[in-house]
Amino acid sequence: MSIDEKKLSPEQIKMKKGIQNTGRIIGFNSSLVIGILIWLFTKEIYPHLCYLFAIASLPATYWISNATYVSLKASDAKCKDCGADFSVNHTNKEKNFLSAIPKRSETISGRAISGTNEGKNIITVRTWTEEKYEVINTYTCISCKASRRTKSFKTVVSGQQSNKIYR
Repeated sequence: MSIDEKKLSPEQIKMKKGIQNTGRIIGFNSSLVIGILIWLFTKEIYPHLCYLFAIASLPATYWISNATYVSLKASDAKCKDCGADFSVNHTNKEKNFLSAIPKRSETISGRAISGTNEGKNIITVRTWTEEKYEVINTYTCISCKASRRTKSFKTVVSGQQSNKIYR
C-alpha cells in the first residue's frame, strides 16, 4: 500500500496501523500453523528435509496471509462515496429481538440394565430456546460523514437442558 500518510488524518493513520498490525499477527500465526503442518506431514517421508520444507514455507505463508488480510480490510475501510482510504469505521450495532422458539429433541441412549426401570429405554430429552435477532451494523466515513447500514440475522441457542427419562 503506497498511500501517502501526510494526506491521512490521525484517525485514518490509527486505522491503517491497526489493520497492518493485525495483518502481521495473522501472518505470523498462519505461517507457524502451516510450517508445523508441513513438518508433521513430511517428517516420516523426508526425515532431514522436513525442517527445510517447514522453514522455507514460513516467509511465503506470512507474506500471503498478511497481504491478503491487509488488502481485504483496506478495501473494506475505503469509502465508496468519497473514495477516502482508511476512513470507514464501525460506529453502531443494534440487536433487535425477533422471536424465541422453544425446541425439544428426544434420543434413545440405551437400556436400563438394573433397578426399578430394568429393561426400559433410557431416553435423553434435550430442550432449548432458539432466539432470533436482527442485527443492524452502521458504518460511517470519517471524511465525508456518509453512513451505510447492513442488516443480518442471528440465531442464538439459550437455556439448554438435558434430562434422562425411562420408557
